[in-house]
Amino acid sequence: MPGVANGYTDIYLYKDYWNNGTNHQTMSANLTPILSQIQSADYELKGTTCYNQTYGDSTQQSYTVFFVLPPGGQATFHVTYKPS
Repeated sequence: MPGVANGYTDIYLYKDYWNNGTNHQTMSANLTPILSQIQSADYELKGTTCYNQTYGDSTQQSYTVFFVLPPGGQATFHVTYKPS
């Protein structure tokens, strides 16, 4: 991640569609209504590490992925969806 020495990014998942942010960003206060439903992926992205996980089953489902950046941090993410 450029700009942050030894920085990392936490990944959190919400098993539904959520779109209350602006320009794909949100503040923690906006998450209060769904906070208890957000689960940690128990993984930290750092440098060029990758995170791969399979979610869902045979029925259509929605997930929202939250990337929590350190203060002053910036990062570029590439998210790939692979239907089963």
